[in-house]
Amino acid sequence: MFSIVLIVTCCYVLLLGLFLVGALRLPEFKATNTSHFTKFSIIVPFRNEVEHLNELLTSFENLDYPRSHFEIILINDSSEDGSVSLVKSFTHTTNLEIKLMHSYGTTKSPKKEALLKGINKSNNNWIVTTDADCAVPRLWLKTLNAFIITKTPNMVVMPVFITNGHKKTLECLETLCLQTVTMGSFGVGKPIMNNGANLAYQKSDFFHVKGFIGNEQIASGDDMFLFEKFIKYNLSVQYLKSKSAIVLTKPQKNLNNLISQRIRWASKTSASKNVLLKISGVLIFSMNLLVLILLGYSILILKLSTPLLIAISSKFLIDLMIMAFGAKFFIYKLNYFNILKQSLAYPFANVYIAIRSMFGGFSWKDRAFEK
Repeated sequence: MFSIVLIVTCCYVLLLGLFLVGALRLPEFKATNTSHFTKFSIIVPFRNEVEHLNELLTSFENLDYPRSHFEIILINDSSEDGSVSLVKSFTHTTNLEIKLMHSYGTTKSPKKEALLKGINKSNNNWIVTTDADCAVPRLWLKTLNAFIITKTPNMVVMPVFITNGHKKTLECLETLCLQTVTMGSFGVGKPIMNNGANLAYQKSDFFHVKGFIGNEQIASGDDMFLFEKFIKYNLSVQYLKSKSAIVLTKPQKNLNNLISQRIRWASKTSASKNVLLKISGVLIFSMNLLVLILLGYSILILKLSTPLLIAISSKFLIDLMIMAFGAKFFIYKLNYFNILKQSLAYPFANVYIAIRSMFGGFSWKDRAFEK
C-alpha cells in the first residue's frame, strides 16, 4: 500500500510540476500598436440568458477596436425568457453590427448546431467565440489582432476567469488550477485544453478540418474536439497569455449547477483523443480517490497514517503552487484558510463528479443529456 501511495503521489506531483514549469516558461504577450486590423466575427449562442446578455453586449460596445472590423452574431437557442427581446432592444440603441439568428436544438448537440449556423452566416475569416454569461475586456480584439499579426496562428486559446470569485471559493480555486494547467500544457508544447468562452480560429481552417463532423452525437465539447482536430491536422494552435485578453465569466448560481457543469466537462474526456489529457484526468482522479481511501483508513484506526500525511501534504503543496501562479496572473488574492478548507472538500467533489460522468447523463440549460 505504501508503495502505491508513493507512486501515485510522485506521478501527481511530477505532472503538475511539469505544468507549473510550462506556465512559468510561457511568455506573457505584450501587444504593440499596428496599422493593420483583422476583421472578426464574434459568435455567441445563448439560451435563457436575459440576466447576463446586457453586460456582455455592453462590453462589446466598449471594445477599443474599429467598428467596421467586427460583427456580432447572436444565435438564440430556443430561449424561453426575455433574452430575444433584450437583444432586439439593444440593437436599436447601438451602432454595433449585430445579427440575431435562431436555432432550435434539433440535434444531440444544440450548441454545436447554433455555432455552425453562426459560422455559416459570418462575413469574416476569423471567428471569435465567447459565452452569453461573460464580459470581454476593452482591449480584447486589439490584443488578439496584434497576436495574430505577430504569431500567425490558426487557432488562439485565451484565458478565462470568474467574476466575484471570492464568493465561490471552490469554483474559483479550481478555475485557477485549470487555467494554469492549460497555460502550462502550451508552455511544454503539449496543449491539452481550451475554453469556448474565449477562443478564436480561422473559418477556412474550421471547414478544412470538417468542423464538428464526427462528434455531433456528443452534447458537449464544441471547443475541445475542434481544438483536437486543429492539432491533428498540424495547424498552429497557440495560447495568448495576456491580462488584456482575459474574459470574465459568471460563477454558477449554486452547487447543483456547478456539479452539473463539471459533469458535462468530465463526460467529454472519455471521447477525447488527447493522451496527455486522459492521463492527467486519470491521475488527478486517482490522487483524490487515494486521499479518500487513506482518510477512511485513518478514521478506522483512529490515527493519522503516514501514507495519508505524505499524500495530503504533497498534494496540498503542489496544488498551492499552481493556485499561487494562477492568482498572480489573474490578480486574485488567495485566502489560505479557504484553500485549506477547500482542499479537504475537493477530493469528495472530484471523485463524485468523475464517477457520475462515467455512468450518468447531465442536465444543462433546462435540458437533459445522455452520456
